[in-house]
Amino acid sequence: MGKSTEKYQVLFQLSPTLERLNMRSSDSTMKDLHGSKLSYNFGIDYKHFLSPSTTFETGVLFQNKGLRNVLGNALDGRGLFDKRVLALGLWYISVPTNFNFHIRTSRKSRILITTGLMNGILINQMQEGRRTEAGDKSPFTGGDITDSKVKINIFRRHYMGLNLGFSFMKYIKSKLVLEIEPMYTRGINKALRKDAPVSYGGVLPEPTPKLDSFSINFRLGYFFNKQIKNYQKDF
Repeated sequence: MGKSTEKYQVLFQLSPTLERLNMRSSDSTMKDLHGSKLSYNFGIDYKHFLSPSTTFETGVLFQNKGLRNVLGNALDGRGLFDKRVLALGLWYISVPTNFNFHIRTSRKSRILITTGLMNGILINQMQEGRRTEAGDKSPFTGGDITDSKVKINIFRRHYMGLNLGFSFMKYIKSKLVLEIEPMYTRGINKALRKDAPVSYGGVLPEPTPKLDSFSINFRLGYFFNKQIKNYQKDF
C-alpha cells in the first residue's frame, strides 16, 4: 500500500485594507458620497492541493469594514485646524472559498491567480464621530453625531463578495511558506437593511450601496505533506 499524497498549507494572515461603501449609482453626485477607510483583517488561511497546480482555499477571517467621511474642518483644543469625521466600523467573521491556480516561476516560487467568494456574518456595527460640532448629522441614522461610539443597526447581517487576486508564494525552507497577495473584493449583495433610515435625495434609480475592499494579504505558515522525502526532492 502506497503512502498518502495529501498536501495542504496552514498559514496565519494579516492584511492592511482599504474599505469603501460603493453606492453603485449612475448619478455622478453619488460617486464620492462616502470616503474610504484604512483598516485591517486577520485570521487563518487553509489551502488544500487538488493537483500540483490547483488549490482550494478557505479559512476564518476577522474583518473590519466600513467607511470614513470627512464632514469639514474643525478647531481642536490646541487651536489647530483638523477634520471633523464620521467613521463606521463593521466587524465580520468571514469565510473565503477560493480556487488558486499556480504558475511555477522557479524551484521554490509560485505565482497564484485567485478567484472565489467571501461570505461574512456581521457581529457588530458602530458609528463614531471625531471632533464633531453641533448640527453634524449622520446620513445613516438621521440623528446628531457625537464624539463617542454608538451602536447602530442599519447594515445587513450577511455579506457576500467576489474575490479577485494574484499572489507571490515562496517556499523559504522545505516546509515554511511566505505569501503576499493583493486582492480586490467586490460586494455582491446589498449592504443596507431594507428598513434602514437612509435617504438619497430623490436620486433615481435609487443607489444600491455595496461594500468593496482592496487588501494586501501577508501570509506565513507551513506546508504539510505525508511524503516529506518526496516533497524535498521536488522542491
